[in-house]
Amino acid sequence: MVIFGPQVQEIGDMAFEGSQYLRGVAFDVGLKRIGSYAFARCKNIEALALMVEEIGVGSFSECERVSLIDIGPKITSIPDNAFYRTGSKAIGELKLLNGFSGNLKRIGKSAFEETPLREVIIPETMESVSERAFYECRQLEKITISART
Repeated sequence: MVIFGPQVQEIGDMAFEGSQYLRGVAFDVGLKRIGSYAFARCKNIEALALMVEEIGVGSFSECERVSLIDIGPKITSIPDNAFYRTGSKAIGELKLLNGFSGNLKRIGKSAFEETPLREVIIPETMESVSERAFYECRQLEKITISART
């Protein structure tokens, strides 16, 4: 388990990429940005609570055992490949705790490609969903797109 204190504001690109024995990560409220591929291929992380402002490209791609993702309200964009193949070896489905926040505006290319999501609720704030965002999500059964009022 890695615990980041309040003084840590950013985790750099590829900082923990491929850390095979990393099982958990706790982010403090001071953290603002997680760099590109910072935790990619960390095969044993099981849950993510992302209360940051920004996550980088591929930041959690191929984290095979993740079964729960909480995308906090400060995130307005999910970049390309952010969760590509994440949860592929999780027991059961991959769940988005509380869905996407009402502040989310963009989902990048292949952001959730080949993940075991079952349900997705697109908030009314969404401006774009890029190509392949949910490509090959074979367990995806329901997509709800909230209407603007």
